[in-house]
Amino acid sequence: MVDVSYTAWLFSEQPPEELWRMLVDDQCLAEKTAVYDLSGLREGKLICVKCNQTKSKVFKEFENFLRRKLGSEFKTPRDMVTAEV
Repeated sequence: MVDVSYTAWLFSEQPPEELWRMLVDDQCLAEKTAVYDLSGLREGKLICVKCNQTKSKVFKEFENFLRRKLGSEFKTPRDMVTAEV
């Protein structure tokens, strides 16, 4: 049996908005779970939406890898709503 400290969910299609709300409403879940919406990359956009409040070095390195290799830029769901206004 393995004790998992953190979990990452990677989505190639836009995840349901309910998922973002769950992470906002449940701080404990948000600190243990990173969510990456990579659907923009499939569409040729460089913006990825993420919610990562974990302290995972692995997830930070994953983000750095996407920045270096693909030129990705990360936004939070809140940033995306502000950008649309």
